Amino acid sequence: MLVGACGSAEDNRPADWAYIAPAIIIPNCATSSCHSEAAAASGLDMSTPAKAYRSLTKLKGSAPICTTDDDDKFVCPETETKRPLITAGNPAQSRTVNMLRGIGAERMPPDRPLAEADIALVEEWIANGAKQ
Repeated sequence: MLVGACGSAEDNRPADWAYIAPAIIIPNCATSSCHSEAAAASGLDMSTPAKAYRSLTKLKGSAPICTTDDDDKFVCPETETKRPLITAGNPAQSRTVNMLRGIGAERMPPDRPLAEADIALVEEWIANGAKQ
């Protein structure tokens, strides 16, 4: 698992929920003070792959709709809308990605941000349709 975490140019980890949930989401997000079953901050329960998937794809939160500009940089307007935290097929419009990157929101997880390779893997999963 150290391949992606060490910044290798080639990340051979699968961009699928069966890998991402137990390897990235649960150990980094389902902590006792954040998104565990007991705490479930903002209503997000990341304690199991099924609960995490449901939280990310079914719950709706206020968020700016971010897009990328011609230079591939994120642009987030001031207006907000209620929508799921994951926009399947579009990482730039996924509130989860914006929070992982700290774009228009507090960076998550706040105490120990994810490695770039982990965020890129989550983005790839979302770009591929965010299937369970």
